[in-house]
Amino acid sequence: MVKTLLVIGSQKIDFHAIFKDQKLSFDGEPIRVEQAPWELISVTSYSDSGAVVTIDPHPNPIPFTNQGTRRTVTVDFVLFRGGTRGTFHQDFRNLLLALMYVNVPSINSLQAFYDCQEKPLLYRKLLQVQKRLGTLEFPLIPQTFHPDHKAMYFLPEFPVVVKVGTASGGVGKMKLMDQSQWNDFRGLVSQGNTYVTSEPYIEWDYDIRIQKIGAHYRAMKRIVASKESGWKSNDSACVKDEDVPVTPEYRRWIDEACAALDLDIAAIDAVYSSKQGRYYILEINGSSIGLAARHAQEDAAHIRDLVMHRMDTLFSSAPATTEKRSPSSSSTSSATAPSTSPPSSSSSSSPSDKSSTDDNKGKHTGLVAKLFKK
Repeated sequence: MVKTLLVIGSQKIDFHAIFKDQKLSFDGEPIRVEQAPWELISVTSYSDSGAVVTIDPHPNPIPFTNQGTRRTVTVDFVLFRGGTRGTFHQDFRNLLLALMYVNVPSINSLQAFYDCQEKPLLYRKLLQVQKRLGTLEFPLIPQTFHPDHKAMYFLPEFPVVVKVGTASGGVGKMKLMDQSQWNDFRGLVSQGNTYVTSEPYIEWDYDIRIQKIGAHYRAMKRIVASKESGWKSNDSACVKDEDVPVTPEYRRWIDEACAALDLDIAAIDAVYSSKQGRYYILEINGSSIGLAARHAQEDAAHIRDLVMHRMDTLFSSAPATTEKRSPSSSSTSSATAPSTSPPSSSSSSSPSDKSSTDDNKGKHTGLVAKLFKK
């Protein structure tokens, strides 16, 4: 039985191509890949037959894929490559809850991915790791949580970095130098409905990203040309971006954090300060991490191998008990399997047949009419 993998995220990587010709080892069946961002999908979850996902056509479809068509599938597995919350107040957590409602298997896990949508939930887990290992072994940056502007009366030591809500990629962050700027910022926060975190500004020399995809590790070091070009590492003019060895220290940081948060794919961001002679772990990100351009294809292949291994393990032992609700592209009859994909097409790039969807809808309507007639 063909299984459907839904990749939720951007178009930066063509996962149709990455998963091309991949087959589940236990039955030799290929998998069907559907790739779409959150804003193009809708989810209906049935307690007896899983999550049925309708995907709208993409305005800029990947060539030679079915992204230009509207299709409906029952999803067997999800790869999360994009967060549910965006820079401009996008919030698709209701769709995530629909997938959680019927426990759709995924990478990262549903609960882990949900936690990644709120930075305070991530930080609390990292804080637990630090309290267990100690500050020297796990140098997490100290932080203060302010649920709203009313909790910002107590002044921090300056300079301080403030972060609004759960934004990422350098968005929603400011460096405040004195009480006057703090008061101005506090006034801005009072106009919204979100929380704020604050942490000391670190005069750093370089930043480090430690990445883990399954059992594969990678470390990258970035040095900026001048702090005058920007205090945020992702906004500064970069003079050198290089791969560095994954030291035992780096490996322990990422292993401990992934174990605490149940992450299969993750990346820790840290900075090093020669002035203080130490590292500071700033944050951790989950399966939505951006991949370095020079390693994107290789890392995408590591993600593919991780997903295929997980799907093999999951479905090779899954009992066939539940009835499928989503339409099949080659048959109007329902298949029986727990969380299996309805489409019978073996190609990840072939479009779904809309007419079969309409046929099934007509059959369901006719069945309801007969029941009421009786």
